Amino acid sequence: MAAQKEVIHFIGIGGIGMSGIARLYLKDTNYVVTGSDANDSEIVTALREFGAKVHIGHNTENVHGATMIVKSSAIRDTNPEIMEANRLSIPILHRSTALAILFNKSFGISVAGTHGKTTTSSMMSEMLTNTNSSPSFVVGGIIRNLGTNASVGDSDLFVIEADESDGSLVSYNPNIAIITNIDLDHMDHYANINALHSVFLRHIGNIKKGGCLIWCKDCKQLNVVMDKVVRKDMKIVSYGINKGDIQAKNIVYNGVICGFDVVRYGEKIGHFELSIPGRHNVLNTLAVIEAGLQLNKGIDDIKASLEHCLGSKRRFQVLYADENNQPLLVDDYAHHPTEIRATLAAARSVARNRKLIVAFQPHRYSRTVALANEFGKAFDVADEIIVCPIYAAGETPIDGVDHNMILCKIEYANIGRHKDIYSVKDLCELENIIVKKISSNALVMTLGAGNINQISNKIAAEMKL
Repeated sequence: MAAQKEVIHFIGIGGIGMSGIARLYLKDTNYVVTGSDANDSEIVTALREFGAKVHIGHNTENVHGATMIVKSSAIRDTNPEIMEANRLSIPILHRSTALAILFNKSFGISVAGTHGKTTTSSMMSEMLTNTNSSPSFVVGGIIRNLGTNASVGDSDLFVIEADESDGSLVSYNPNIAIITNIDLDHMDHYANINALHSVFLRHIGNIKKGGCLIWCKDCKQLNVVMDKVVRKDMKIVSYGINKGDIQAKNIVYNGVICGFDVVRYGEKIGHFELSIPGRHNVLNTLAVIEAGLQLNKGIDDIKASLEHCLGSKRRFQVLYADENNQPLLVDDYAHHPTEIRATLAAARSVARNRKLIVAFQPHRYSRTVALANEFGKAFDVADEIIVCPIYAAGETPIDGVDHNMILCKIEYANIGRHKDIYSVKDLCELENIIVKKISSNALVMTLGAGNINQISNKIAAEMKL
């Protein structure tokens, strides 16, 4: 008699992270996958095609028959399905635990860091796929060249993002761990930078014996953490621009193309070209190159794969370009001051002498109030800055905190620079403005982790008709 299958139910299955994990369990014949989400979407449709039963709306009956529940940090204890699962004594797992069950028994490659996780893990997954390694992967964005954020491969290799936002990165035991950087963020979870340091130290402590840690020497906070690492049972490789064991030198920007030499332990190993711009993406690439070499991939194979890599959606994604392939409308997920500075530096290298117009949607009230001063200084290279209302991301509003707090800080930081700095009341107003701004003399960008990309995607689709 065949063993009865586990029925695993995902609450919020339409989220990018949850959907990726669900797809992994859909490929495991020991499980039946069900789920629920507040809204229908392309992701939900795809999951149904893969065999998941997905309910729209959160109702108590959705969990009936489930033997295990998976939830993300965004799902509150007052969710009716969580309350019903507790009443029925159905085990409830955080999504990181559900992912760790599969990841920790594989040859795991984790990518952690406050910024750059999605791009780096996407590049890593694409490189391994293109070099015939058939990896499994779950990343936080749709990999543009692969058309998915998750896949189940035939090999033992498994690539994931290790998320620091809720501390869940401590659930994973990787063979190879990449750490891109550490920056104060997620103030709803961390009291201060020292708390964040402690979580990354625990993550480093979880690397399997004989494994490898690849870390960015250009990051000040990561250097502080590395000074406390005492493990001798693993390999440690640093990377950076003109510093570290593996370095990028002689960087040249040409539109969206970025070329640079790679020097490893003092020896030049090749010249690389990327199709995604920015110093931060050069750093991300160095980490992927080193991980590939640790996996005994040939440098020519790594180079050939990365030259055509476009990263994931919403990471300097060109939505509309002119007949000469000059970007006119670009969307990016950047929502932290450090990410904004890096993204706009890349945008300036692409725009050159053209006007750089940036529309920014702040993400979360807690981040806005904690980093308002830093946001004010993050837009220096932009010529025109439009600030949109805050995307709450489920947070309760904080009295006195709105998008005008950031607007005022930007204005103060740019006194005497004669820039156009203003706010809009909603995304409909923004749409009307952007349509009029797109021209061959400007590069228009939408920034933010909320839903501002809906406007830029709509405009791009209409302009292509």
